[in-house]
Amino acid sequence: MILADDVALLAKEVAVLQGMIERLTEIGRYYGMDVNMEKTKALRILRQTSPILIDHKQPENVVYCNYWVAC
Repeated sequence: MILADDVALLAKEVAVLQGMIERLTEIGRYYGMDVNMEKTKALRILRQTSPILIDHKQPENVVYCNYWVAC
């Protein structure tokens, strides 16, 4: 089993973010990893209506994210 740390992807446009997600999943699969959709969340700052998709599935949308980073 291969595990990876959390990843945060940020983009100003949904199309750019979608491209980043597709590349991330492509590279992850190359190394035998998949995105855990149960743990994946989408936090939108702008009100763009285009859905974000990961393997043709839409992650849960949240309005708040409490994320602690070790410094």
